[in-house]
Amino acid sequence: ENRLGVDFTYYKSVTENQIWKVPVSDVTGYTLAVKNVGKVKNEGFEVSVGASPIRKGNFTWQTNVNWSTDKSIVQELDPENPEMVFTQSVASNTFIIDMAGEQRGQLYSKTARKFVYDPVIHNSKLEQYDGQPYHDRAKDLPRVSELSVIGNVNPNWIAGWDNSFTYKNWSL
Repeated sequence: ENRLGVDFTYYKSVTENQIWKVPVSDVTGYTLAVKNVGKVKNEGFEVSVGASPIRKGNFTWQTNVNWSTDKSIVQELDPENPEMVFTQSVASNTFIIDMAGEQRGQLYSKTARKFVYDPVIHNSKLEQYDGQPYHDRAKDLPRVSELSVIGNVNPNWIAGWDNSFTYKNWSL
């Protein structure tokens, strides 16, 4: 009686010629130019399950749960400048950098690290933080010359749950 529904969507797409501000040579008298550049591949899926568990008289309860995942890979930024990267500063010594061949939204840092638990030198209570990123607030960690990936701003997945309760002409 149309009380249960399932929807599944899989997608794979490539977006090209996005409008981005790209750096140009200082010789031009400008620092940025607006160009149609970029090639980003998106791949993911979404599954949604909806139900009407109660339909009795003037009262209806509808519920929907969904879950999705998406992965965006930068395939190309500017074909005229293949070494170009897009950088956005988010904190002291921490940046979001998009570069060809990498996932969009990668977080890089010279001071933030992933904690590596060592039972010889660490208290056993710290084992739960093994592999977790941390940031050098006290500025006591030595700086490194290379930026390292400490995470990604994009979630691995997202989910939602929606409920709707209707009585006569009232809805919540």
